[in-house]
Amino acid sequence: MSSVYPARERVKLPPDAPKMGIALPLRGRGAGCAEFWMCLFQLIPPLNVKTAYLVQKGLLPGPARNRLLETALSHGMSYLLFLDDDVLFPDVAALRLWTLMQLHPEAAAITGVYTTKFQPAEPMLYLGTGDGAYWDWALGDLIHVESAGAGCVLVDLTKVKQVEPPWFVDEISTGEAGHQHVGHDRYFFQRLGELWPVYADTGLLLGHMDIASDTIYVLPPEAPCFNRPPKGEAFVPYLDPSGRIDWRRVIPAPDGQFLGYLDWLDAGRPTARERIA
Repeated sequence: MSSVYPARERVKLPPDAPKMGIALPLRGRGAGCAEFWMCLFQLIPPLNVKTAYLVQKGLLPGPARNRLLETALSHGMSYLLFLDDDVLFPDVAALRLWTLMQLHPEAAAITGVYTTKFQPAEPMLYLGTGDGAYWDWALGDLIHVESAGAGCVLVDLTKVKQVEPPWFVDEISTGEAGHQHVGHDRYFFQRLGELWPVYADTGLLLGHMDIASDTIYVLPPEAPCFNRPPKGEAFVPYLDPSGRIDWRRVIPAPDGQFLGYLDWLDAGRPTARERIA
């Protein structure tokens, strides 16, 4: 079983409070990635939710994720948030995915959006095997996908336990496009998607770090989503000249144009009374 470390409760929670695990499939390199640990230290957990950290070291990604799922189910957890040690995320990632899951109980999984680790980077979102990356979406939208990367994804365990294990498997599929390698993460999403919807939160854009080269990959500025009005609040990664990653909050403007968080502040935030009026 994976190691389990309950998070400290700041308030006394009732015994029937929902339980969420934060699963860390560490591959022995995470200790060297300070950026990942800084993201994790700043992560805001959902309110009134029992939280525990689940750690699995020394296994390949697929077996590690299977072990983490087994541990979460054995501890009676309702949800599991997978966070890979080379994926970088804003402090609101867990809270945002949790809230969306409560608003969309039909979902088996909701993932953030991160890219491949090569240039030009492309989003690891897919509508089908052999179709290539899916680009046709607006910032802040919740979209249905066939599969995605599993580096920052919240999973409903009540649905996972209805799927026969192993849940994560690397396999080779054969179809009209010839032999296709289906990664363990895409295989997992496809299995869930046979029974329930799987969504991507396009308002949660992430960084993907190549530890060997110390390079952070983010969605390129020419991506279609940056050239159309956002459909909702979005957190977009920003790389400063030193290579440090941060996030900018983007919100829709009344006239349909982009309005970044700093611009919103400069324009004068409406007070609660003005918003109500």
